Amino acid sequence: WLDMFRTLSETVSIGMVISDMTVPGIPLVYINEGFKVVTGYGKEKIGCSCRFLQGKETESYLNDEIMAALQQSESLLVKLHNYKA
Repeated sequence: WLDMFRTLSETVSIGMVISDMTVPGIPLVYINEGFKVVTGYGKEKIGCSCRFLQGKETESYLNDEIMAALQQSESLLVKLHNYKA
């Protein structure tokens, strides 16, 4: 499924990433070109946690809500303030 996702994600303009939830820090393992266009960060951030997008106005309390939803396989809709390069 990962190869299919990569192929598909390179055909769209929206930013798409994949993180490895089995590794502490949840590092990025895939970043598409759309993510670079939106954020200014590209494949050089593979292996990093996506926390590099956070800053002083990022709603840190939402991180716990996001993690809980992921761990429980639940849907969640939030608006999180992130930063560009």
